[in-house]
Amino acid sequence: MKNNYSLKISFLFILLLSNFIGSAQQYTSIPDSNFEQALIDLNIDSGAIDGQVLTANIINLKTLELRGKNILDLTGIEYFTNLESLDLGVINNDPNRNNKISFFRYYQKHKAQIFKLLLQ
Repeated sequence: MKNNYSLKISFLFILLLSNFIGSAQQYTSIPDSNFEQALIDLNIDSGAIDGQVLTANIINLKTLELRGKNILDLTGIEYFTNLESLDLGVINNDPNRNNKISFFRYYQKHKAQIFKLLLQ
């Protein structure tokens, strides 16, 4: 009987622990401070710039307007999994980057590849 009681207590402890671990908040890294500030300005992120945004705040976004924000690194954008429209406005290119991009249209199917190409 005592062994059965210990088993029940162990099971309850594991169950409670798994719920606690499963509810931990996940964050997405946003290393560009201008990108994170833009998210703060749009009330997607909050508080001081800390290089991360709560993933739950970005996964359901459908549109994102980032015109004139001087963002140099879009790392983390790949976690905006429902993003359908991304407006970067005019892109000021560094002449040393060997590109002359002045307009960027977001194409959902190959999102990660396009951003890597754009930012290299």
